[in-house]
Formats: sequence, C-alpha cells, structure tokens
Amino acid sequence: MSELRPPIGWSVRRLGEITEVVSGGTPSRENPSFWENGTIPWATPTDITDCNSRLLASTADRITPKGLRSCAARLLPPASLLMTSRATLGEIRVAATEICTNQGFKSLVPTPLIDNWYLFYQMQFSKPRYSVLGKGSTFLEVNTGDTQSFPILYAPLPEQHKIARILESVDNLIEKTEALIAKYQAVKQGMMHDLFTRGVDEHGHLRPSCAEAPSLYKQSELGWIPKEWRVAVMVDLTLKIVDGVHHTPEYVEHGIPFVTVKNLTQSDGIDWQELNYITELDHSAFILRADPKPGDVLVTKDGTLGVARIVPKNVRPFSIFVSVALLRPNPAKCLSKLIWLFFDSGTYLCQMGRLSAGTGLKHIHLEHFREFRVATPPLDEQDRMFVRLDASGSNLLRERAHLQKLHKIKTGLMQDLLTGKVRVKIDEEDVAHV
Repeated sequence: MSELRPPIGWSVRRLGEITEVVSGGTPSRENPSFWENGTIPWATPTDITDCNSRLLASTADRITPKGLRSCAARLLPPASLLMTSRATLGEIRVAATEICTNQGFKSLVPTPLIDNWYLFYQMQFSKPRYSVLGKGSTFLEVNTGDTQSFPILYAPLPEQHKIARILESVDNLIEKTEALIAKYQAVKQGMMHDLFTRGVDEHGHLRPSCAEAPSLYKQSELGWIPKEWRVAVMVDLTLKIVDGVHHTPEYVEHGIPFVTVKNLTQSDGIDWQELNYITELDHSAFILRADPKPGDVLVTKDGTLGVARIVPKNVRPFSIFVSVALLRPNPAKCLSKLIWLFFDSGTYLCQMGRLSAGTGLKHIHLEHFREFRVATPPLDEQDRMFVRLDASGSNLLRERAHLQKLHKIKTGLMQDLLTGKVRVKIDEEDVAHV
C-alpha cells in the first residue's frame, strides 16, 4: 500500500473494506434444465471484451434459477462491477441489470462507502497494477484474497461523486463519437461497394444498378460490370509485386524504420510511432528487393490479411518485413487507390477460395496477389470515383480525430483526478447528494 500516496483528506482503502468481492460459477452443461429457456444473464469474460459500452446489459448465455442454485454463481445487483480475473485480467464493466458470472470474475459489489462509478474509474485506472497479481502456469488468475487486499486511492464521498460525474461526461462523448464513427463507416462501406460495382458516370454520379439499367453493363468473369470497364489481372496493373525481407533482422535503437503487419493494422494509415529500427547497411540490402516509394500499396499478407495502406508523400526511407506485400501501380493503367479499394472493400476475399487455407498461420502468397482479377474502370473514371469516395470519408476522418482527442483528454483527467493531483471543487449541492 506504500506505493499509493493519498493527498490530504484522502486515504488508501482495500477493495475488501469498501466492496464485497464475489466469484462466479458454471452450471453443468450436461443438465439441460440449467440452461434451456434460461432467463438469468450469465456473463463470461468474452461478454466483457465484446461489450463496447461501460454497461453490460445482455450476455450470450442465460441460465435458469435451477442452474443458478446448482453452482457457485451468485445473482449480482445492478451497478455491480464485473471484473475479469482469469486469463484476461482487470477488464471491467458495470452491470445494467441483475446478472451472474462464471468463475473468470472477481466482481465487486459496492457498499455505501463508495460511488460505484468512482470505483469503476479507479479500477480502470489501476488495471496495470491489478494485472501483475495474476498467478498460474496454464493461465494467469487473480485470487479472491489478492483482490480483497488490492488497494486504491479513496476520496471522500462528495469528491468521489464529482470525479465520477466528470469522467462519465467524457465517456458519454466518447460513446456518442464512436456511434457516429460506426455510422459513417457503414456509409463508407456502402459507398465503396457501390463504387466498385457500379462506378460513376461522366458527371460524377453513381450509375444506376445493373437491375435498373442492364444496358449499361456487360457480363464478365467477375459478374456484371459497367461496359466501359475491363477485368485486369493484378500483375498487369502493377510494375512490381514483392514482399519484404524473409528473416527477422537485428533491431537497433535508432536507424531506418522497419514496417511490419502491426504498423499497418494499428491505425487508418501506416503507424510511424510503434516502430522497430534497422541499420542503414541492412536497409541498403533489403531495398534491393522491396523499395517502398510514395504511391505504393502495402498489404498485409500473413496473419491479419488484406489490410492495405498507401505509402504517403514525403515519407522517410523504410524497409518492410516478409509479412507485408508491396504492390506498385502502373500509373498508365490504374491509381493507387484502385488497388487499395480492391483490398479495403474486401473484394479480394471472394477470390481467395482455399488460397489462404492451412493448418497454421493464414497467408496470401505472392502468386495469389499476381493472379487477383480486378474490375478496372478507365483512368478518368477512377479519378471521379475517388473524388466521391474522399468526400464521403471526410466526416469519418473528422470524428476519428475527435475521438483520439477525447481519449487523450480522458487519460489526462484520470491521471489528475483519480490521484488527487488536481482536486475538484465541492459545493453545498455536491454534499447534499451524498
């Protein structure tokens, strides 16, 4: 407890002093009467990690009252904190209704001594400290005793309420922004599908669908496509299709950026923050095979498949790993964005078939990249298509930037408010609500 330094007026409390710590249980799967027509929500850690809200209102499984009585699970009241304590440690949601859990939890039922949302944010903030308590050889688990002994900074109740309300207001904005992003993403996906199947006319308007105007389309090996389009093999649309170096190089503290799958999957573009670095000597050898340039399309080919990113202008030299493919468009035949759209829209998936099947890691092999068939509009139509797509994506980019800003604000507020570094002002109204 000595690592926590409470400010004047605060103290350090163990969870067992301010909550009841409750484990869970699982009814026998062999008894249908424990599960069939169950009405009681029964949470597993997967329900927690799949829940994008602070509140957990429903679960994948429900059990019967008979099933509840048959096992160690307990019915928890609304506002209880459902905290994972096995394998995934310290993930937490607030129960929106009466609920029970399996044994992968150490749930916290708050006493009147603590605001449940203040506790939620304290445990969210304290997740790294809680996670290190995990023990076990098969999977990590935090036991009941260690959970009960876990210390947090404890503010007087009026401050707890005020801190919780401030952080709740930021979380409300985050959730509204996430909902907007989901809406704009759905609009963008629909637009991408329409553009890649219907294209746009000389005025920049979407063509009528094939069902509405069959005379504007022709049959092809990819199905119906606009008459002005052709089906091109990827190798004919590109000047180069290669992957990166086939061995893990020796990393250095500073040097040339080395891009792997993680740098293509962690953000909408290429992530230049969480990088590994290689020597200039290694880089000079690696670029004899793969020499990324602005306008090239990088595509993940191992593990997480088909994530495509366009190399931006004015980027510093970098190398790529074997898990990343480099496709260099032929500017006389297609734009970089056409190749990007082929992957980002998921169009490539219908051609994969069994190509990525295997007993281990999934792959898109270079020969598969070369053999992909792409519905290819004339260059001037490609220009019009991506002007329209860029316009539809502007709202999405704005909201994503806003979301990133909100997360930074929340992180700063949690650091300041939950440690008492910055004290909230308490007035008579705040005291009256205690």
